[in-house]
Amino acid sequence: MNMSTVSLCMIVKNEADCLPASLKSVQGLVNEMIVVDTGSNDRTPDIALAWGAKVIPFAWTGDFSAARNFSLENASSDWILVLDADEELQTVNVDSFFELLNNRQVEGYFLTIKSYLGPSLGESEDQAVRLFRNKPEYRFEGAIHEQVTPAILRRKGGTGLTSANLTVHHSGYLKDRLKLKNKFARNCEIIQNELLKDSGNPFLLYCLGLEYYQQNSIAAGLNHMTKALANMTGREGYFEDVLLNVALGYLQLSDVVSLRSFANKVLIMYPDHADFLFLRGTAHFLFRNHPAARLDLERCLQIGTLRLFTHEQAKSLLTNILQASMDSHPFAETSYEFPLPAKNNCIMYGDNYPKERQEQTAMKHRVLIASPVKQNEKILSEFLASLTQLKTTNLEVHFAFIDDQNDHQLLSQFAQDQPKVRIYPGNLNGDYLRDETTHHWREDLIWKVACYKDHFIKLALDEMFDYLFLVDSDLWLNPNTLVHLLSLNKDIVSEVFWTRWNPDLIPLPQVWIRDQYTLYSSGRDESLTEEETNLRTQDFMQMLSRPGTYKVGGLGACTLISRHALEQGVSFQEIYNLGLTGEDRHFCIRAAALGLELFADTHYPPFHIYRESELEKLQNYKETLAELQQVISLNEIPPLPSQQKLSQLNSHPQVHVEKGKITLAMLVRNESDRYLERVLKQATEYIDQAVILDDASVDNTVHLCRELLRGIPLTLHSNHKPMFHNEIFLRKQLWEMALSSNSEWIVILDADELFEENAPSHLRELLKYSQDVDYYSFRLYDLWTETHYRDDSLWQAHHWYRPFIVRNVQGFQAKWRETPQHCGRFPVNIIELRSAASPLRIKHLGWIRPQDRLAKYYRYKELDPEGTYGKLEQYQSILDPAPNLIPWEKVDFFPPYEKNHEQN
Repeated sequence: MNMSTVSLCMIVKNEADCLPASLKSVQGLVNEMIVVDTGSNDRTPDIALAWGAKVIPFAWTGDFSAARNFSLENASSDWILVLDADEELQTVNVDSFFELLNNRQVEGYFLTIKSYLGPSLGESEDQAVRLFRNKPEYRFEGAIHEQVTPAILRRKGGTGLTSANLTVHHSGYLKDRLKLKNKFARNCEIIQNELLKDSGNPFLLYCLGLEYYQQNSIAAGLNHMTKALANMTGREGYFEDVLLNVALGYLQLSDVVSLRSFANKVLIMYPDHADFLFLRGTAHFLFRNHPAARLDLERCLQIGTLRLFTHEQAKSLLTNILQASMDSHPFAETSYEFPLPAKNNCIMYGDNYPKERQEQTAMKHRVLIASPVKQNEKILSEFLASLTQLKTTNLEVHFAFIDDQNDHQLLSQFAQDQPKVRIYPGNLNGDYLRDETTHHWREDLIWKVACYKDHFIKLALDEMFDYLFLVDSDLWLNPNTLVHLLSLNKDIVSEVFWTRWNPDLIPLPQVWIRDQYTLYSSGRDESLTEEETNLRTQDFMQMLSRPGTYKVGGLGACTLISRHALEQGVSFQEIYNLGLTGEDRHFCIRAAALGLELFADTHYPPFHIYRESELEKLQNYKETLAELQQVISLNEIPPLPSQQKLSQLNSHPQVHVEKGKITLAMLVRNESDRYLERVLKQATEYIDQAVILDDASVDNTVHLCRELLRGIPLTLHSNHKPMFHNEIFLRKQLWEMALSSNSEWIVILDADELFEENAPSHLRELLKYSQDVDYYSFRLYDLWTETHYRDDSLWQAHHWYRPFIVRNVQGFQAKWRETPQHCGRFPVNIIELRSAASPLRIKHLGWIRPQDRLAKYYRYKELDPEGTYGKLEQYQSILDPAPNLIPWEKVDFFPPYEKNHEQN
């Protein structure tokens, strides 16, 4: 016997034409029908009464939530089912329906809302919570497009909601009904009244834009959409819908220039968004950029998930592109009618709370790896193999090669095995000669290769790549090369490798100080003896033998070039009045003249296979690297394998350390509405100074830091652009800032971490008697509510001790886990220092708020989709509706510390 009861709750006004079908659709499922009438002057109340409903009048106030909540107050059943009169519940199995109500872990269900837009416009789908438990704390919010979801999530700590296989059919967006009900005037009045209270509210501006779109007032709607977008943070649940609607506005106004520009920006955030690939491909096609259009449409079809358009439309457009590519010459006119969305002319707002996006949305850099290829088969095989092993998390990588008369099929095979590969035929003129002694370059070959490289520059510019990575085809690249070069945030940087250009010479780098190949610095009027020249050359060579990043005057062969540099006009084209030999020299001179600096990095040197006889040495090199690899899990910080030859950072310069002083080091980004105030207020009880690295916050974070730390020496640096997608860059930056302080101890906390309540009074005493301890480890508890922490097989951080406080050890050489995510807050080799464990506990507050959990879920989904740096199971478990929670218990007494603990 079904014990749970259900109340249908509905608000109506003049719905006589559609009300019977709606009430009929819930017969046998509900125990009572509450119909709140807001002023009907037709037969609506009589029809409702005839169907057995309880009809209650309500004076309309211009607030949908007020009317909805009035209906809830009159409901007496265990569960609430909310429908509008122009909605019908799709037929459902009765037993299955009541099984949903008997699930004790669920407080509410998302139902699919299928809205019909008309014969030519199709339909749209959204999700909304329409079936939920009848509890007084569960009430709707918002004067228009009201929601009950936030109230449920707040009350249940972000849990209790899930999806049900129930569909609601909605006819209210059909043109005749919109006109009959005059919803446009009514809704605009409500929204405008709300905007008088909050003129910059992005959700209200978005809703207003939708209203104008539905009236086919596209220009007015687009104006409101762009205003909404300008006021958004990127973490709103409807953020993606606003982006789509802005693009639709440009599409329907035939504004191709704005459409392409906007799509380029969106695809940086959502590189695999099929609809935006379709839109940008359309714009490229209309600009007669057929290769770029083809690339976007092929990628669009490969992804397959389209919201606005159909596969048939995408295939049709791709066919037009391919035909145009074959038929047209470079200056042919292109005639093409803009495609209209097959599914709907605007993205309707449903209940998007569970789709809330991460702050600012993860940005994936688009990188074009390019190489002119005229290469020995064995050497090329090693080069291509190293490309497949490059770490590319958070990157969208494409490949482009020019096949310069190779007598093998390695490039074609690579293109079959790897996605996003293009091969262009080379120029048949000129033969390239090499032997076991050296490579023989002639002037015509040099400028032939220069043209190839400039072709890649044009390709990167035309297709809006963020970086161009030009690599010679006789290099074997370390897997960390690309992500590391990107982390340096330089416009032009090369990874240094060493070569015996002649068997009788010593190994020399492919970077130099100035001129043709000068390896020492000197003033223009400075005269050097041979001994001084040799000493300065030796200094330069020794500098390049140490891991670091150094400014140089010339480089090439393994070079990352930013889009900024490309747009400045860098080129390998010959400078007619420059007598230096080699296209790389002309590139470097031109770059310097454009105000761009050149850098050489030495952390991950490639192996240069200059001769086929060096392949055996390459195998030894790879075996050495293999011995250094180690898997590090998300919740552990094990010892880092020795990488002194490849990735050791220089030790920090000596500073005078003041005994007993404590510095707090913290990385922040848009923290003003979270836990920053609580964390910093507690920190002021035990620190002497603070260093804060702000990752381009756009809220009040910086001001809040200065206010809360008033009276405490503060070093605060703000990055000009966010780097949160590349955590290792930020962690190294913060570490260097912390070491520059003169404190004996460094405490590194995140902005959502704080010690338990009575810890500050114990910390100073703990550190005061720590002459034989260099770092302290603590247990971190992931709080799921203010009073409970999570404990299950995937959430065991509190079972492990991990470092949070370290002594400022002079001469310590930091070694880092070189990964974009989960790299650790400290250098991993601090575990080589003397350690102790403290029973003091640390609270991690970042999981408490439901919106933060959702944001982190999407962040990990974007930044680490394959679980390369963390555990996919743990990412998925973030949204567990019923996690195992344990009460947080206060501890009043702590022993001094336990030395040389076992970290488990």
